[in-house]
Amino acid sequence: LEEDLARLGRRPRNGAAAVLALGDGAEALGSMYVVEGSMLGGRLVARRVAATIGFEARYHDAYGSRTGAMWREFQVRLGGVAAEDADRAVDAARRTFGTLGE
Repeated sequence: LEEDLARLGRRPRNGAAAVLALGDGAEALGSMYVVEGSMLGGRLVARRVAATIGFEARYHDAYGSRTGAMWREFQVRLGGVAAEDADRAVDAARRTFGTLGE
């Protein structure tokens, strides 16, 4: 993202990335759900931006043609979250949405 912003002559807000404390693997997978899921729509965003303004947004197409395969692989890992850890994973996903939206 910083690379795309720099190519546009911009800098990240406040010059720093958001930080989210994650306590364990279930929370990490919950947070990753948000990031990995955004990659699916990101390919569409990247194509639209390129077609509209001619800017190739690398952040929004980080996996390129491997996006679908990467999502399916992530789903397998996410499916391994134990039932007793699911609430923490969901909470971490919600916190990630909130943190990224700030």
